[in-house]
Amino acid sequence: MRYRILRVSSLLSVWMLTIVFCFSQAGGAAATIQSLFQKARALKNTGEYGKAIQLYQEILKQDPENYQAIMELAQVYSWNKEYDRSIEYYNRILGKNSRDYDALFGKAQVLSWKGEYGGAEDLYIEVIEAVPDYLDAYLGLANVYLWSYRYDDALDVLKKLEE
Repeated sequence: MRYRILRVSSLLSVWMLTIVFCFSQAGGAAATIQSLFQKARALKNTGEYGKAIQLYQEILKQDPENYQAIMELAQVYSWNKEYDRSIEYYNRILGKNSRDYDALFGKAQVLSWKGEYGGAEDLYIEVIEAVPDYLDAYLGLANVYLWSYRYDDALDVLKKLEE
């Protein structure tokens, strides 16, 4: 009987250690991702885009569906003038949720920076129609009109902001 109690006790100890180990590993991965985010954001904010991109890619290796990493990576690619790569990442988000207005806005910005004013205009209008108080979308649309020499349209957009 005593042997049986020791055996059950040993099995219980091994089972508990296994659970503790699994939870500690999961927490460690989350802490690692959080640390990578902090480093990537610091690099992004100091203009070290190439290094930030590497860290965001590392996050996506660990968590391929991490929304925030995909969004921030798209943003950093655009700031690094890698517009097509940026659009790929915005499209990745939009493929899952075509009504992600932050991703639509980001893609519109990138298209405008590429000089693809028609596509940018369409996306900005889509965002404004869905989220009428999205101030940055109005400003982006006004910029598209200015850059494409449509000054009256730009003024109309800015007048809507006054209303």
